[in-house]
Amino acid sequence: MIHDVVRALRCAVCWIRWRDNVGVRVGRIVEDDHQSQCVGADFCQEFDGLPEVTFSRIYGGRPPSRVIMTIGDFTVLADLSPLVVGHVLLLPKQHFLSFAQVSASTPMDLRRAVTIVVDLYRETFGSPVILEHGSAANDDHSACVTHAHWHLVPLSGCDVAGLMCRDGLRPTAVSDLGSAPWLDASYYLVGQNGSFHVCAARNMPKQYVRSLIGRCLGMRDPDWDYALIVRRELLRDTMELTAGWRRRCMRERP
Repeated sequence: MIHDVVRALRCAVCWIRWRDNVGVRVGRIVEDDHQSQCVGADFCQEFDGLPEVTFSRIYGGRPPSRVIMTIGDFTVLADLSPLVVGHVLLLPKQHFLSFAQVSASTPMDLRRAVTIVVDLYRETFGSPVILEHGSAANDDHSACVTHAHWHLVPLSGCDVAGLMCRDGLRPTAVSDLGSAPWLDASYYLVGQNGSFHVCAARNMPKQYVRSLIGRCLGMRDPDWDYALIVRRELLRDTMELTAGWRRRCMRERP
């Protein structure tokens, strides 16, 4: 019990230091005729090219950007605090709360972007598992960062789903993510090789998706917490290994 208290205090202290010195901002959501807009979110500010964002404060220009490539209305970038080489994110440029909303809005564009990214990823790192904590408006179970983003990591989807089942979750196969009930609900998603499974996000700790990745990698709790450890060398290695993705995408584009 004492160990748990010490760990909780350590997490709290590290988070306060991170918040004060780095300035994490997850933003707030404004609802206007069912269209979500992002106000002050770090992702959105980074996309707009603003200099005072979390990435620039952590990495100090090395590298100058973590954007790997853009595909139409989507951006691929290295995770700010990667847990493994090849930990990348896929995000829509427009602000959505979840990929369920993205799928409902631009299904063809999403399908094309996923096909391109997964093909490039597989050749570089192996088959990726796709993970998401999808958010919803006015839902206490939303993600810490409410700009829709998929984590891509070189892990087994079966291993991740197995951990989720041990945690009491029951992911079920979904053929249309952009439909009820997921369109207006917080959820956890795991996908690999074109197959996706989803379950409601309920009663799980913050950064649950990152904890799943960390557990699959054999990390100690809570070393997967982005506020505790920033593995800068993993981001730089990821950027180096993906440096040719943009050129290949342009060369192979019909």
